[in-house]
Amino acid sequence: MKSTKQATKKDTIKYEVEVVRAHAFSDTRTGFDAIVNGVKIFGLVYIEHEKGDFISFPSYKDKKGAKDDKGKDIYWNHVWFATDDELIKDIKAKIEAAL
Repeated sequence: MKSTKQATKKDTIKYEVEVVRAHAFSDTRTGFDAIVNGVKIFGLVYIEHEKGDFISFPSYKDKKGAKDDKGKDIYWNHVWFATDDELIKDIKAKIEAAL
């Protein structure tokens, strides 16, 4: 019999992020590469937005031309990890140090 454990807020994963390259595209967008828990990720983008800053992960367009409910192309992430406000602030500080 398999046992399953439901994740709780206490069970959140801690990510160690090292920014290894950063390049500002504009005042609000910065591309960067990072090592996250030992895995190098290329092509991340840090975006400053009026509704809150966020990380855009590398993605690719659906190969079969799938569209969402609004008729826009669907993109799939190559890689993804959970972020919160604290981690985003930490990544922003590391990006600023790398620029």
